[in-house]
Amino acid sequence: MTWTPQDLPRYDGRRVLVTGGNSGIGRHVAAALAARGAEVTLACRSVEAGEVAAVGMRAAGGAVHVERLDLASLSSVADLAARWGGPLDLLVNNAGVMTPPRYRETADGFELQLGTNHLGHYALTGRLLPALLAAPEPRVVTVSSIAHHRGRPDVLEGNPRHRYQPERAYANSKLANVLFALELARRVERAGASLVSNAAHPGVAATNLVASEQGLG
Repeated sequence: MTWTPQDLPRYDGRRVLVTGGNSGIGRHVAAALAARGAEVTLACRSVEAGEVAAVGMRAAGGAVHVERLDLASLSSVADLAARWGGPLDLLVNNAGVMTPPRYRETADGFELQLGTNHLGHYALTGRLLPALLAAPEPRVVTVSSIAHHRGRPDVLEGNPRHRYQPERAYANSKLANVLFALELARRVERAGASLVSNAAHPGVAATNLVASEQGLG
């Protein structure tokens, strides 16, 4: 069976936020949902790059907005959540960094991959949870990777500088994504909420993230 974006249902009246929606997988997800009637917000580190991506989606008839979001800054996450108004039907936790060759930190002092790929999305989901729960059928999709199979129990140590290995740190961040998605699903079920939490492996795609020598997309 071959599945294409044309098999998506209509999303008229639904509001969607896609992190990293200006390029790569996030851009394709955002464009497909906008084409099916969703009101889509691209949450991007660069508003300028987001606006460039939004032009084509709007030309195709999509309702597309751009918001600044730097997942490596918890204050940026808080600012976006504070600006959000009304229900949110779908949050796609997509943006990320992959295997920067040297140890780097977020604005808050966390190892960059864990801080961006997991902690930034964790904080964003938590701050947007009231908006999600205000929607009739909310969903959170966290983009992980089968690289999570290479994650280790030391994920709890936060990828310390003295043991930094790019691929291992990336795998730990993807393991954290999966653990978060599963725990969110467990907690909303226990609370009797309607929210659905999914984790997704996107496959291998020739995105800017793969091409970047610094793994920053």
